[in-house]
Amino acid sequence: MGFEVRAIDGDKWELLFSDEPSYIHALKMAPDSIESELKSGLWLIVVFPVWSGPDRHSVRAALACAKDYAGKFQLGVRPCDYHEEIYKWWPGGEAPSRSDPVLTVLGGPRRNVHISSDHSSSPIWLVMRDGRVVYQEAGPRSKEQLSELIQAAQA
Repeated sequence: MGFEVRAIDGDKWELLFSDEPSYIHALKMAPDSIESELKSGLWLIVVFPVWSGPDRHSVRAALACAKDYAGKFQLGVRPCDYHEEIYKWWPGGEAPSRSDPVLTVLGGPRRNVHISSDHSSSPIWLVMRDGRVVYQEAGPRSKEQLSELIQAAQA
């Protein structure tokens, strides 16, 4: 059980799940439009940058939450490389804005360059019911926080 992010065709990535239940879905990176299956039922969708180690922990939290609910909702996990990739498929309404990266260069005998972005800007979470957005937010979430989101969406 688990997942792997694998580079394919230039700057594209794909997500592969191994031995995961049928209600856990690897979504395509940067599709031209939203997938039709996302327009039916209850979905928790997480969009995470492939290069972010901390966001992979949030993906694991989403997997654990989905398994706790054993198919009462569908989990879609979408890799991305750039924030702008979400705009083509985003299901109506305003998509979350990206945060600008911060570049810090420390001088001295050894130059140290640090690039970071606001940790609260990813991953992106989306809860959909029958194609309608009922929740959207960004930032790390625990399994328990995700469970609260699902409970609220089911009410």
